Amino acid sequence: MSRFKDFMNSDAGARARYQKRKQRRVHIYIDDIEPQSKKMPEADRDKFQEAVAEQLTSVKRSTFTSDVALKINLATTSKNAPQAHTIAKNLLDLLGARRSNVKWPRRHLLYKDDRQIQALSVSCRHGESSPAISIEAPTSPPI
Repeated sequence: MSRFKDFMNSDAGARARYQKRKQRRVHIYIDDIEPQSKKMPEADRDKFQEAVAEQLTSVKRSTFTSDVALKINLATTSKNAPQAHTIAKNLLDLLGARRSNVKWPRRHLLYKDDRQIQALSVSCRHGESSPAISIEAPTSPPI
C-alpha cells in the first residue's frame, strides 16, 4: 500500500478529513429577526438575507454548488408561533434566490436550488425571551 493510503486509513488521516469538512461548514446566526412563516414582513425578509450575505462574505464563502445538509435552530418570542415546518419553508426559500434589494454578487445566497438539500434538521423553541435563527450548513459527504 502507498504511504498516502496508509495515512488516509490512519487516525491522523481521519482527523485530517474531518478538519477539511469542518472548514467547509457555514455557521449563520441571526438574533434580531423573529422567525416567521410566509407572513414575514418584507423588511425582515431583506434584513434576513442581508445578514446571511454578510456572514457568508465574512467567512469568504460563496453559494454552495453541491449537495448540502442544513441544521436549523429557531427561537421565537411568541408562545403561539407558526409551526416549525412553515417557518423552515420560508427560511429555505430565503436562503435560495436573492431578493432584489439585497446586495450580493450572485443571484442565489446559500444554495442555487433547494434540490441540493439532502438532509434537513429543524428544531424550534417558542416563548423565548429573544428571537434567534441559527443555521449550520456543512456540505454533504459523497455517498
